[in-house]
Amino acid sequence: MAEEALKRYSGFEREIGAESNVTPKTLLCSEHLTEKRIPFERIQFNRALSKGVNGEVWLDEYSGQQVAIKRLLQAKDNRAEEVQGFSKEIELSASLVHPNIVKFVSVGWNILKNLVMVLEFFPNGHLQEYLAKNADLLTWSQDKHIIAVRIGRAIEYLHSRSPPLIHRDLKSKNVMLTRRNLLTLVLLVGVKTIP
Repeated sequence: MAEEALKRYSGFEREIGAESNVTPKTLLCSEHLTEKRIPFERIQFNRALSKGVNGEVWLDEYSGQQVAIKRLLQAKDNRAEEVQGFSKEIELSASLVHPNIVKFVSVGWNILKNLVMVLEFFPNGHLQEYLAKNADLLTWSQDKHIIAVRIGRAIEYLHSRSPPLIHRDLKSKNVMLTRRNLLTLVLLVGVKTIP
């Protein structure tokens, strides 16, 4: 297994050429990313969903389902540290498996500047919108309690990892609703290990 990963890594260094001094062993040697790479050419950036300081999220379709595509901003001159940080975020996202945490689907690239992470898509939006629209209908005995418990379960899962993880950007906009209005914590930003 290690020999195969090193062969892929050597080929990857040739693939990215002198364009970057990043050595993304993370992408090629991670047990969580094995067989998760898809050809970059299969990725389409159909509609922009959001844009942040360092990245953007797009809507796409993959294997017959809608997915969210996260990538570094293309207008920016991506430094090696940003690409390496994003590759670590991808590896971390791929390692998390919990019903209340966003599901990692795949990873793709043709060159490191075009590194993307494919995640499940949430067509029902985020908790902030849901609370604003349904504030008068929600009760603590039913709805709010369930919301709090599901968020708590996701946080408990992060804290139970070794080393423990913290979210650092927990807010209603980062809690997404599934098709059945179940809650999923989005870990697109702000996750950090506790030293």
